[in-house]
Amino acid sequence: MQEWWRGAVIYQIYPRSFQDSNGDGIGDLPGITQRLDHVAALGVDAIWISPFFKSPMADYGYDVEDYRQVDPIFGSLEDFDVLLEHAHARGLKLLVDLVPCHTSDRHPWFQEARISRDNHRADWYVFAEPRADGTPPNNWLSVFGGVAWTWEPRRRQYYLHSFLPAQPALNWHNPAVADAIVGEAEFWLERGVDGFRIDAIDFALHDEELRDNPVRPPDLPLAGGISPATPYACQVHSRQKSHPAMAQKVLQPLRALADRYDRAVLLGELSGYDALDRVAAYTHGGLLNVAYSFDLLHGEPTGVLELPVEWVRDDAVYFSMHRFSSLRPYTPPTDVLETFRRELDAAWEEGGIFQLTMHPHIIGYRSRIWIVDELIRHAKAKGKVWFATHEQVARYAKEHAA
Repeated sequence: MQEWWRGAVIYQIYPRSFQDSNGDGIGDLPGITQRLDHVAALGVDAIWISPFFKSPMADYGYDVEDYRQVDPIFGSLEDFDVLLEHAHARGLKLLVDLVPCHTSDRHPWFQEARISRDNHRADWYVFAEPRADGTPPNNWLSVFGGVAWTWEPRRRQYYLHSFLPAQPALNWHNPAVADAIVGEAEFWLERGVDGFRIDAIDFALHDEELRDNPVRPPDLPLAGGISPATPYACQVHSRQKSHPAMAQKVLQPLRALADRYDRAVLLGELSGYDALDRVAAYTHGGLLNVAYSFDLLHGEPTGVLELPVEWVRDDAVYFSMHRFSSLRPYTPPTDVLETFRRELDAAWEEGGIFQLTMHPHIIGYRSRIWIVDELIRHAKAKGKVWFATHEQVARYAKEHAA
């Protein structure tokens, strides 16, 4: 019998914006349940639900405070059980997000770990001594901007966070951490989920010697999803992530767990310069069933498509290589605009596509309209861009394919 995930179509649902069932303006689990007939009618095989766990929402659920509780804004465990039952009744598999590399700084594990150097969980997170001058132990940077270290005065050490300071990195070199995360995952498998999408799995393990990341050579192309307009693009993050022991210390315990539950599916998110090689290694070796990377989000254009002049319009910007901005919540609109201007210019200089991506919770609707208008003016002033919807470009390219 063929495994269901081979060739399957997996439909991602972001709960907050999918369907609000109680009129509070926030999507929730009962709202997803209400729309399952629609999802099933699309012909998909499974749904993947982005984080709905208890969280302060500094990173919209990817900062988990309690892996076993549903955040009240999304409903309850009972609501989840109903959703799972209704999904299975419609022949839909259900994957949930597993965020194994970091927790919220409000998680009880971190609250205990940060108090002292000698408590039960003192080594559950990545703490490090400062340099002699008090600065962080190395040059590692956060994906979201700034250094990847924050000072903890009670321990007089820095702690690692490859994303927000509110997302301290778990120390997977400690076997107790692996056991704990496996236990959290098992909680959901016991409830009947069909597997996990594993978030940012590359960041689970760090270089224990805390050596500096190498400088990115000028002739080394950027890894998928990295903007050239950020300091993060100046490094090869080979010490901070993608550790050689990933298979043994991280994936093998999760695979062993999944295999005890009728081979539950593990879908991994991978990134970095060798992401495609690791996708092949981890899936061929059977540790992950499915994996994806960001490599297909950019690359050298295969040709130039001349658009009909009558398609020129002012409601969308189209280039030829994807770019993403890492903007924190509540960033002032003027700062957002300046960031997008820089990335637009950088994308054009490299001859590629700029994807305008603005999370609805980063900035308000009216401000988004203003930013788009300003970007269009900026682009027009350069006289170098086309304006067309992605749907138009895709249809035109198909009709005029060689």
